[in-house]
Amino acid sequence: MRRDKSLGRLGAPAFAILCLLPSFSPGPAGAQGIPPEIPLTDRVGVGARAMGMGGAYTAAADDATALYYNPAALARVERIELSTTVFHHRIEESTDFLGRRSDKTVSPTRINQLGFVYPFPTYRGSLVVGMGFHRLTTLDRDFFRASPDGMDLVAAEDEAIFESGAFSAWTAGLAWDASPRVSLGASATLLSGTSYLEREYHYVSVNGNLFEHSLVTDETDFEGVTGSVGALVRWGDGGRFALVIDLPRDIRLDGTAFEDVYRYDGLDTTDVYDEFVFEDDVTLPFSTTLGLSWNFGDVLLAGDLQFTDWNQLEFSGPLRTPPPDREFAYREVLSVRVGGEYRREEWPVRLRGGFGYDPVPYKIILTDVFNGGFEEADYAPQRYEIAMGAGALLEDSFTVDVAYTHRWFERTGTGILEGKSEDKVYMGAAFRF
Repeated sequence: MRRDKSLGRLGAPAFAILCLLPSFSPGPAGAQGIPPEIPLTDRVGVGARAMGMGGAYTAAADDATALYYNPAALARVERIELSTTVFHHRIEESTDFLGRRSDKTVSPTRINQLGFVYPFPTYRGSLVVGMGFHRLTTLDRDFFRASPDGMDLVAAEDEAIFESGAFSAWTAGLAWDASPRVSLGASATLLSGTSYLEREYHYVSVNGNLFEHSLVTDETDFEGVTGSVGALVRWGDGGRFALVIDLPRDIRLDGTAFEDVYRYDGLDTTDVYDEFVFEDDVTLPFSTTLGLSWNFGDVLLAGDLQFTDWNQLEFSGPLRTPPPDREFAYREVLSVRVGGEYRREEWPVRLRGGFGYDPVPYKIILTDVFNGGFEEADYAPQRYEIAMGAGALLEDSFTVDVAYTHRWFERTGTGILEGKSEDKVYMGAAFRF
């Protein structure tokens, strides 16, 4: 049978139910009525050189990854380029639930970026085209929490969530010099991805009158379209200013879901066993990025400001909290990235470092599926990232780059503390001829 997902309905497929952190529920976490946390709002970052500088690359880009950061910066590529980057992503989630700590780790290794850039011969200025593959975000997760054993005054509760998958982009772009100091660019992107998600949940109240056991899985395919437009302005001997507008991402989700749920609330019993297919549409909003870079002799410094109003995210309509407040579940976010690179003509190696501030865009709403109450968690959405890297030019045509980044944040709810840390190692190579 075919069904549409609807938020706040027990029979909704797992993407609407499970792409959230129900661990904050003060009672059983069946997650009715909680707006989903859309994992597609996260950002991996592209390219070893760029990530070694903390992702502050909107104005500094001069290679194939300009397709991702700023299509106008393609105009600065002077030679035909082929490039690739792979990355290892280690994600560790720690949970302290009523004094019981649990740690889970996943470590996928995937292609991060592929690129091809071709500058056309011109009498003046620049005309450059590029094509590339970019890994936008990973959907890998292994999460577990459980109440302590032997506590008679605490309900027995445990939850496990496992997910694997990724969301990617295939992009083609064009850049040209509109004047001696101004370059313009545009790109078009096809989005694609897959995800497998499984959640198992158990709850028994202290007196045994409230009970739930559920197993929910889904397999989802993503496809969509988007694009970007950008400008790059050069002044002085080494200054650049960049403006990029990333257009909304219109994404279609198709998949198959299975749910096996048994629930007793003291009065009524719910027993659901179902398998079905689903279709949904998600629209991620505009983002605007301002970038600035400057060469000070042997030092390149760069910084980015990116603004996104996540209130404009649409998932079968705007995502809001349950009545009576009906507040937006998402919020406006300003991300900051700064970085630098040190290079000497007589050195074969370039050294890099950077820092990023990338707040989580959603709020966490607590929901008690038995009593119907809700509240907002005690939640600090700050998320920070540090980066370092190095690169070497070999034979004047072959470049090798490496980068390491570490990102972390924490949040707390009723009786629970969650921490998440991410370590990424990027290794890239580019051949220019």
